[in-house]
Amino acid sequence: MVATARFMDKTVTVYQEDRTLCEFRTPGHPYQVAFTPGLNLLAALMSNSVMLYDVRQGAVKGATVMIPLLAETSAFALSAREEVIAVGGESRNVSVFETRTWKLKSNWKNPVKYEITSLHLSTNKDYCYVADDSVLLCGKWKSSNKSNTRQYFSNSMRMESRHTGISHVTADDSIIVLTESAKIHILKNGSHEAAQPEEEPERKKQRTHSEDED
Repeated sequence: MVATARFMDKTVTVYQEDRTLCEFRTPGHPYQVAFTPGLNLLAALMSNSVMLYDVRQGAVKGATVMIPLLAETSAFALSAREEVIAVGGESRNVSVFETRTWKLKSNWKNPVKYEITSLHLSTNKDYCYVADDSVLLCGKWKSSNKSNTRQYFSNSMRMESRHTGISHVTADDSIIVLTESAKIHILKNGSHEAAQPEEEPERKKQRTHSEDED
């Protein structure tokens, strides 16, 4: 299944293969959606709340619970696992809710300097990836309620420009980042790699010819 959020229309649509499975009307403008693995629930992030929908019940009875967020600021980033749902945004905090009780489990304060624009829970249950416009880090959200969170950092990287997209590859728990300067960065297994653009054929040919002359 695949789900899309339409911000202006206040709708979330779920597709299965080539057909529309159901469509939910949200009480607010949805920023992002995420499925909770194993629970058949779809989480829709709005400005200051998360709405949970049971896809099996359809549009009429699908709404199950609304989770109000702690801060009275907008949230933009959402990530879900079977046990927890994580949210981040203007408050710069990562709020993690337990899916059994829908109560706050942990509140990781100020892991980044500016508002959180991207958030991905790691396959390591205690960690998550957090990003603002130009910094990406992996840190321990569990029991990270202290104001000084440096001790919880696993690894981090600073990009040369703003990111335009961040994707999480669950197979090897790596993060791939595309920046405005057309560079790709990879945070994988605790190390940062910068993918180098392929050299132009003509320039490569000239360089090889010059080396042969030497």
